[in-house]
Amino acid sequence: MTTTQEKSIMPIVLRYGLLGGLAMIGYDVINYTTLFASSNIGGAISGFMIQLAIWFGMVALAIRHHRDQDLGGFITMGKCLSLGILVVMLAALVSGIFGYIYMNYIDTEIVARQNASLSWLYEMMGMDEDMIEQAQEAVEETQATSNIFLAIGGALFGGAFVGLIVSAITGAIMRKNPPEMA
Repeated sequence: MTTTQEKSIMPIVLRYGLLGGLAMIGYDVINYTTLFASSNIGGAISGFMIQLAIWFGMVALAIRHHRDQDLGGFITMGKCLSLGILVVMLAALVSGIFGYIYMNYIDTEIVARQNASLSWLYEMMGMDEDMIEQAQEAVEETQATSNIFLAIGGALFGGAFVGLIVSAITGAIMRKNPPEMA
């Protein structure tokens, strides 16, 4: 009887999590400089689709790598979930830290510009001028009281939630259970 020693998933988590984080930073830089995702409904939808493509792409690449290179072509749903969640959490952490640094040190006016460009959404929701102003003030107040620990916590929580959904879908497609032993 032969046994195979399983390789750690951490090198794969680091590789694909950091690559995903860099891809999200690239998306964030483009979005922060152009405000395309907050300027109209088409931009918001396309921005969301780009983010989904990044999340699903990096999780699929990580699962495929681990399944084919480390596990002999087989991977269970549980391994898909744990790998995907960790990859997305790391990518979200990298992106979240960058976002915090960008908004608080590089471009401190980004929140005000995003707020102004979101007026179309507030109007579409039926908000009057007073309500829009209150919403914008609340966003700016939240930004003013944010800190790196809230950014990290939000990134990890959001990454775990998104990672669970993305890795469950990707794992359901890509899993390949090993044959049953007699």
